[in-house]
Amino acid sequence: MSRRMKSLLPVAVLALALAGLTPACGHAQSDDERALRRLKEVDWPKAYKEQDVALLGRILADEFQMVDADGNKSTKAQELDWVRNNKPGYDSLTFEITRLDIFENGTAIVGGTGTIRDEGSVTEYQSSNVLVKRDGTWRAVASHVSGVKPKQPEASAVQADSSTERDVAILREKIRKSGEAFNNVDPDAIIAPYARDVVLSYPGVPDMGYETLAKVYAGLRDRKNVVEKTSPTIEEILVSGDLGIIRVMWDTTTTEVATGRQSSRQMKDLQVWRRERDGTWMFIRGMHFRIPPPAVPEKPAS
Repeated sequence: MSRRMKSLLPVAVLALALAGLTPACGHAQSDDERALRRLKEVDWPKAYKEQDVALLGRILADEFQMVDADGNKSTKAQELDWVRNNKPGYDSLTFEITRLDIFENGTAIVGGTGTIRDEGSVTEYQSSNVLVKRDGTWRAVASHVSGVKPKQPEASAVQADSSTERDVAILREKIRKSGEAFNNVDPDAIIAPYARDVVLSYPGVPDMGYETLAKVYAGLRDRKNVVEKTSPTIEEILVSGDLGIIRVMWDTTTTEVATGRQSSRQMKDLQVWRRERDGTWMFIRGMHFRIPPPAVPEKPAS
């Protein structure tokens, strides 16, 4: 992995001596934890993926320094300059927090595992991040990445034995990437596999075509008051010639940023995909059916 690939990993170094500090507690900590999770799991990867220099500039403190796995150092100015001039060469970048400590002096440690997915390869790394709270806003002051290593490739179309198995593997990966794009608040990646003649149907809503859907997905970027995460469970994939049918269940959790209140919903999805002349599978028809939450049993009369 090149130094530049390591540089785009939004990761952190424990460069501060934090021994003896006491973790904070109470309501303020829960607010800070929500803010830190959004910063590290949503905003930071988004800044690199979308080359959003302004967003990254708000995340990094002026004295920010990153040290990569080879010991190379970069400053805030260098990171902003690199993001500005280099388009990401990967499909997705996600981060899973495994350690989050907040201290009474306004310092936090956020550590975890990052995953970079590109067509045909998956790379993982470990990172630690030091952040400080200034004027009510958390900013990263130091970052370090280590343990960069490739993961064993996931089952892919290339590894499948027959043409049907290859098509099923491709469509399965399309669904996985669709959920990943939603979780990363990436409208361009969401709409990328949609054919121009796509039609989506939701109960009680007029059918929507490509242009309408593109506007709807673009509006996801404006939803700053909630964080939504979805997970697909594929129930069936059928392929016949140049058509594919997918039945999938989506489990979605919505978290209110201000209160931390969560709600969940389930939706069944019947999708039709079409193989284009160049061999690419494109999404052409979708029918969605929301599953009502289970009824709360009534209390017996006393």
